[in-house]
Amino acid sequence: APLRGGACAVFQPTRTPTWGGSSGTAGPSGSASGGGGEMSSSEPGTPARGGLVAPVIPTPALGWGGALPVPSPTKEEENLRAQVRDLEEKLETLKGGGNEDKAKLKELEKGGGQLEQVQEWKSKMGGGQADLQKRLKEAKGGGVPSRPCPPRGGKDALEAKERYMEGGGDTADAIEMATLDRGGAEERAESLQQEVGGGKEKVEYLTMDLERGGHEIEEKGSDGAASSYQVGGGEEQNARLKEALGTGAFPGLARGGRGCCPRMRDLSAWGGQEHVKLQKQMEKRGGELESLRQQREKLRGGVKQAEKTVDELKGGGCPWWEMGWRFEAVDGGGGAEEMVETLTERRGGLEEKVRELRETVGGGEAMNEMNDELGGDARETELELREQLGGATGRVREAEKRVEGGEETVADYQQTIKKYRELTAHLQDGGGELMSQQEASAEKRGGPPPEMFDFKIKFGGGKAHAKAGGGELRQMEVQQANRGGGLLTSFMPDSFLRHGGDHDCVLVLLLIPGGGCKLISKQAQERFELGGGCAERAGLRGAAGGGVSFAAGLVYSLSLGGATLHKYE
Repeated sequence: APLRGGACAVFQPTRTPTWGGSSGTAGPSGSASGGGGEMSSSEPGTPARGGLVAPVIPTPALGWGGALPVPSPTKEEENLRAQVRDLEEKLETLKGGGNEDKAKLKELEKGGGQLEQVQEWKSKMGGGQADLQKRLKEAKGGGVPSRPCPPRGGKDALEAKERYMEGGGDTADAIEMATLDRGGAEERAESLQQEVGGGKEKVEYLTMDLERGGHEIEEKGSDGAASSYQVGGGEEQNARLKEALGTGAFPGLARGGRGCCPRMRDLSAWGGQEHVKLQKQMEKRGGELESLRQQREKLRGGVKQAEKTVDELKGGGCPWWEMGWRFEAVDGGGGAEEMVETLTERRGGLEEKVRELRETVGGGEAMNEMNDELGGDARETELELREQLGGATGRVREAEKRVEGGEETVADYQQTIKKYRELTAHLQDGGGELMSQQEASAEKRGGPPPEMFDFKIKFGGGKAHAKAGGGELRQMEVQQANRGGGLLTSFMPDSFLRHGGDHDCVLVLLLIPGGGCKLISKQAQERFELGGGCAERAGLRGAAGGGVSFAAGLVYSLSLGGATLHKYE
């Protein structure tokens, strides 16, 4: 692929594994034509119908100063190329939809023209009906008609009116149907116009996205474009997730969580709400605790003052006029002690509640962190699944192409075999006629009949040549298939060629159907003539009998092995 600045990249294979003779898939191969036996060919890029296709080998292209080695394409480049191909396919699909919309609009215009024609007929029929009604009134009234009437008078006019009314009913039905068709066509036209508008918007958006990706690849290279594309996709996904988390409630948790199956975004929203609620309750309890602490300090000061007053009273240093309010202070001090005990108990209960609220807040934070981790894992899993889906789609397309090529090759082979059979039948008929003519001429002359031409030997030689040619063609197909498989394997990642990987699985799948059982069994049967019954054959003792016995045992063992392998197809 050409790079910026005039340099060219050459994709060189990093590893060239060698496939066995039995592995590989025969691509589109050539077949002899029925008439002259010429070989047909096709271009390297397309599957050939009846021709041998040479594999395309990349040749180095020199830019300014020689070829620059470029590393093999990475997975990100392959993903970007797959996305570009998908966007191009979507664009082609939208263009095809626009062509269909144009065809539907043409049909709509045609229907409008037919509707106008029906309306013209309706106006003409209305005028004719008015004329007939006028003539009918004149015929009934016995007046002088404005235009010449038929000689039969009013009866003929009534019959004509009845016939016209019957035809008018059919015309009215046709007009109503045309009106309904017109309404439906207008609705379809509006819906098609809306679809065309939406398709144009999608095409513009995809075109802009494609151009932006191309500019980023040209400016930043494949790695930079991939990272920026991933960042843009991640931002769009985060925006969608935020919008999804912002919408939707969690009614199941509000009702106690019975009979509900909460989703992750509902759980996250509920956790945030509970966290805020618990923080508010904690702040409120903290304010109450602070006010209780202040009251406690005040009460402690009152208790100290009361104790001081009691000490003074015990010492006798208090005058009588101060005894009253000091006794009141003592009584107040006793109530204050009880209040302090009550407040202490309440403080302990509040501290326990605060501890429980802190534990609940910690659980909510842990749940929120777990939610974030699950969301990240889900995004990574989604990206991996998308990559796997893209790879699987590419492999499916390649397999479909190979299947199509194989079907075309089989069709060519069948057509060639059919032509050869027709030619053989024609030659046999011609040979029979010639033999009958020669015999008839020999009988007329009275001489000895001509020697019989041994057609079996001739046909046997032809079959041998055809078999040899077919073997050479199949050998060429196997070589080309091995060559193509090696070129394809050179562009595969290292994980494909790893021991126990996909490459070994492919080889096992190719080994199971054939296994070499059929070929060896067929050769053994032909060599020792095991097709018929052996009971009627003579001379089966000694070395000949041992060979036949060994061949029969070999065929039996190969049949068992083939049956075992067929179980795993």
